[in-house]
Amino acid sequence: MSALQEIATRQHTVLLTSLTLVEFGSLTRKLRNQGSLTTTESEAIFEQLLAVPHSLVPVTTADIAAGYRLAAVLGQSDTFDSTGHAVAQRLHAEFWVSDRRFAGVAERVALPGVRLIP
Repeated sequence: MSALQEIATRQHTVLLTSLTLVEFGSLTRKLRNQGSLTTTESEAIFEQLLAVPHSLVPVTTADIAAGYRLAAVLGQSDTFDSTGHAVAQRLHAEFWVSDRRFAGVAERVALPGVRLIP
């Protein structure tokens, strides 16, 4: 079962930042341009995400600073996922991530609340 199907089945409300929606759109376009997805598949997955019950949450300056510091601790150059994790921690929520590198490092350092979604 895909993460989106699990959310729909269990009737979760997903907490998202607006940038997460932008990043997810970029990911589906990237997979389409690489030939991993057809245009129809890419658009269907993106529409499925938009249809999932969600609540948009703000990213604060404190979240950005915490994400920057976490990226440094993890040895990551990208702060997108580390900032997402900071937001999830602030909200006492699980952080779902598709980046295997981030999830792998998080597991090695026992970073709480990280779930890899393949």
